[in-house]
Amino acid sequence: RASSRVALINTAKLRAAMNAPEMLSDDERRSIGLALITGVGAPKSATDGRALLAPMAEAGDGVAALAIAEALAIDDPAAAYRLALQAGMSQTAGATRLLDDLEKRLTTGEVLQLQGEGLTPPSDDAFASLSAMRDQAVGYLSGVGNRRSYKQSMFWASLAAATGDAAAARIIA
Repeated sequence: RASSRVALINTAKLRAAMNAPEMLSDDERRSIGLALITGVGAPKSATDGRALLAPMAEAGDGVAALAIAEALAIDDPAAAYRLALQAGMSQTAGATRLLDDLEKRLTTGEVLQLQGEGLTPPSDDAFASLSAMRDQAVGYLSGVGNRRSYKQSMFWASLAAATGDAAAARIIA
């Protein structure tokens, strides 16, 4: 018979997370931070969970970024969107869904402004072939493995379509 009980976070580990998080592994910090944010396995404390996960999110941990984004989605959709963009870049499951949900709460101008923050120039490989340009368009459109950017998606799809790529043309149609 399978148990529906949730494993509780060890009290000593929870104390360590609150008082000396650097003494814990990344996996332990992530696990405890997620438990605190959700209230599953530990008493709910979104503030403490965010504080524990924030350094990990800043270092590129997509799971941590997505958890914080989900916690902020109602009260601060712009901050949540920034973190969801980061989670999408690291291909974290659920990031695209959250980006889509948050776009319903933000204006188009806000979305485009947030998407433009932190964009990096493409590598020369992005121009290597039609399929590479189309891949750029799709990546920017989906936000999976790339920072979601509708402007960049349109740019890459236009380049590929101008050279005869029918799939890229459908992106801008």
